[in-house]
Amino acid sequence: MKKILTTVLCILILTLGLSGCGKDEAASPDNNGSNNANNTQDNVTGENNDVQDTTEDTEGVEDLAEQEDNTNIEVGIEIEEQVIFDQEGFKITALNIEDTFLGPEIRLLIENSSDTNITVQAKETSINDLMIEPAFSSNVAAGKKAKEGITFLSDDLKINEIETIANIEFILDIFNTETWDTIIESDPIIIHTSESETYVQEYDDTGEVIYEGNDIKIVEKGLMTDDFFGPVIKLYIENNSNTGVTVQARDVSVNGFMVEPAFSADVSPGKKANEGITFFDLEENQIDEITQAEFTLEIFDTITWDTIATTDTIQLEY
Repeated sequence: MKKILTTVLCILILTLGLSGCGKDEAASPDNNGSNNANNTQDNVTGENNDVQDTTEDTEGVEDLAEQEDNTNIEVGIEIEEQVIFDQEGFKITALNIEDTFLGPEIRLLIENSSDTNITVQAKETSINDLMIEPAFSSNVAAGKKAKEGITFLSDDLKINEIETIANIEFILDIFNTETWDTIIESDPIIIHTSESETYVQEYDDTGEVIYEGNDIKIVEKGLMTDDFFGPVIKLYIENNSNTGVTVQARDVSVNGFMVEPAFSADVSPGKKANEGITFFDLEENQIDEITQAEFTLEIFDTITWDTIATTDTIQLEY
């Protein structure tokens, strides 16, 4: 199944402070939500909405705004103008990187010399080897050009503790605007910034290791609160394998009540991700505070859906 999120949806996503828009490459088996917002392979993460300090501290629960206050994004970086894709009548040039009110944006010149109306999107996107979903979808009519931007939300960078952008990696997905059929996908594209040779990204993998095997490590990092999604179980995922993986939660209960999670994380080979499990129906079960959670994690190949591992039941106390 392939789906284009329209420009209206993109604007709505940006307004909500979510992170990007894209088309489904394939629906994963039994997706239980997607990165707290959407249930697609090119998922839209929702854990990064603006939040405010709570008026009361809760033991074991981290306020997301508190984390944001401790991280400053340095956006005074540059990239060289460079052609990043030039095949089959499609030429895409990275022009520069700019500040916007949403966050850093890579400005692109897209030239469509074909006789087909196309849509261009970015997927498997990472900054400093941390998975970050951008806001980007560009329609370019046959024979036309467009200047567009791949935007990275400042909240996403803060949550991932990215103070400086050293490198950006992504795959361009070019498909027919009318039929949604893929025309061509690029190989992984890496753009190095002016800080790429000096800045070293640190990765916080502290916490309780709840799975380690098959060159994949998953760490539980406690609870945080989000004004939009409510309680979020924070996870750090490290994929050191040569296969893209998807991680989902199954058989989830909170305080003894079965609940539906919103969580599906795609992590490209050699990349890392900060993700979170949120829940749809805490209010229906009159759960005001999470004190205990149980679930299993299913890890499978993002492309083939072949199961890589299913964990034993994971029990967490807060």
